[in-house]
Amino acid sequence: MKRFGKFSCFIMALLLALPGCTALDVVGNDATRAFGDILSTIPAEAVQAGGWSIASPDNAAWLEWDEAGLRMIVAAEPFINAGLMVDLPLGGDSAAHRLVYSTPALIRPAPGADPLGQFQILTQSLRDSIGYHMETDRYHFMIEDKTMLEWAKTITANGPLVVFILDSAPLLEAGVRPGEVAGWTYTQLTMHSGGRPVTMWKFIKPVYLP
Repeated sequence: MKRFGKFSCFIMALLLALPGCTALDVVGNDATRAFGDILSTIPAEAVQAGGWSIASPDNAAWLEWDEAGLRMIVAAEPFINAGLMVDLPLGGDSAAHRLVYSTPALIRPAPGADPLGQFQILTQSLRDSIGYHMETDRYHFMIEDKTMLEWAKTITANGPLVVFILDSAPLLEAGVRPGEVAGWTYTQLTMHSGGRPVTMWKFIKPVYLP
């Protein structure tokens, strides 16, 4: 029995060391719980192909997720009006005046799943894209490098529910004048790269309680 007890302790320690162990994934599981709280405040709307979306109140940015993955879609007009050269490839549809950032799913949830269930499968599939910012007390989903959606760990009266965050570098290189983008704030955020805090300039759009 003593030998079995030591072996059991060894197995438990090994499981705790495995980042992919879903049952012990505190950040991944609580991030899904917190996103469910967000959905109770910002109801998800059904989109084509059995997916779901949530949007900013001005419909200038929204998140879509379905069996194919996640997409952050941004109306390009505010950036075009601020100097964006629309003929440059920025991963969007210039004809529709949209910027699109996407992450394909590694494990596809079944079409028709409820919004939180579909989101949970995607977070498990793309676990490395989920993180937590201690400075802001928000979880995030990294949709593309340096572009992400953040959501509150705990909903508060004064804090944002979600924050759309865009990497500013390619937009500035494409001619955007940062102080002229209507509806977006150009600001410095503290991110973590290689385990170290790094200050980066971002375009952000926070969404608060209605």
